[in-house]
Amino acid sequence: MKNRSELPAAKKELSLWYLSWPIAIEMFLQFLMGTVDTLMVTHISDYASSAVGLSNQILNATSVMFTMVNSGAGILIAQKLGSGNVEQARRTAAITIKANIVVGALLSVAMFFSAEWLLGFMQAPEEVLPLAVTYLSIVGSNTIVISLYAAASSIIRNTGNTRGPMLIVMGMNAIHLVLNYLFIYGEFGIPQLGIFGVALSTVISRTVALILALIVMYKSFKPGFVKSDWKGFDKPLAKEVWRIGWPMTFNAASWNYTQAIIFAIVASMGAATLASFTYMNTIQSLPWLVGMSVAMASQIRVGHLYGARNFEPCYRSAYSALWAGLLFVLTTSLLLLSVGRTAIGWFTSDAEIIRIAMPLFFINVVLQPLKMVNQAFSFSLNGIGDTRFTALTNMLSMWLVAAACSYLFGIALGWGIIGIYMAMIADETVRGILVAIRWRRRGRLPEAAADNLSFGHKHMSL
Repeated sequence: MKNRSELPAAKKELSLWYLSWPIAIEMFLQFLMGTVDTLMVTHISDYASSAVGLSNQILNATSVMFTMVNSGAGILIAQKLGSGNVEQARRTAAITIKANIVVGALLSVAMFFSAEWLLGFMQAPEEVLPLAVTYLSIVGSNTIVISLYAAASSIIRNTGNTRGPMLIVMGMNAIHLVLNYLFIYGEFGIPQLGIFGVALSTVISRTVALILALIVMYKSFKPGFVKSDWKGFDKPLAKEVWRIGWPMTFNAASWNYTQAIIFAIVASMGAATLASFTYMNTIQSLPWLVGMSVAMASQIRVGHLYGARNFEPCYRSAYSALWAGLLFVLTTSLLLLSVGRTAIGWFTSDAEIIRIAMPLFFINVVLQPLKMVNQAFSFSLNGIGDTRFTALTNMLSMWLVAAACSYLFGIALGWGIIGIYMAMIADETVRGILVAIRWRRRGRLPEAAADNLSFGHKHMSL
């Protein structure tokens, strides 16, 4: 076993800034590529953009099947490295990869054969359905690659190496952009492949990214993997992954399925409203990803510090993430508000779609800071393994507030897409208050250790 000073948990690179900026760049590149992807797809038609948006909602919903293993394992790896137990961290990573191979293969088959039925359930408009079936059946059959890439990236980040996934995403996005250009516009003698080309480009670029991620993952542990890490089934570690991961699975399921329901509600409002909602989801990803990167970095840091039993900086980390995240999120939300008409104009010239989308920029200035509060404390609670509380509160709020109020405000009261956003604000407010109170009461930090620490208001500042 190497000395703990050689482990990520004890390095100065475990700071919130050092961990968060590569995550922020990685997520920004993903956002940028998603935006460029959507803009390029609009060259085909607005219906094609809606098809990709609906399909991605379904793909996101299926990701819940491997959330338990990936999320639970990531947190456990951070804690094990924090405590200096590299061997168990490696074995946890091996369990994660093996589980994703099985789950990913089953989902790939299921997605290929059920694409049309799933899109029918999502209330896909008649004009959108054929395009969406083509895209979803191709990308969905590649779910095993998606799941393995998600697993490898999570493992790499939780070792403290957040730069690796960032560099991989750079390469993946470059490949995706070039292939999109070739397949959509039909350059260099390649025929225009339409939405089939977009799906093919997605599959190829993600496959290359997976290969790179597996290589980086293998080199992220010091000492590295040995054959015994991949043999057998470590039941104690699997139980720990299960304990941490199963609440996060239900939490992710609730989020994805309620989002699918909300998308279906929006889709029932017509193609123009659906297009507006799809474009706004892309645009508002900018402030969201900034906040998410800070929250993800805090979870990694909290996990390492908790494993090392450094409870005071562990507790303070959530507040550092909160105030830093609020500053960046509010700034980017106001920036988008100032350029709202220009931003939506990048996606479409349809006057009706623009009219529907414009008020949402104002609402977004309120919504995004509320999301940050929820993210900062939820991710920190997850980092110390208190996943049951975050799952329970999130599930109750997402179903009883987000989904129910989306129907109540959007359909029953006739507020349309404004009502959908009002439901989102109510949901984030409820969840944010509950997790903030939980963290203020120290979550699952050991009481004996916490009593010896001065957890007061002085720790609530940067």
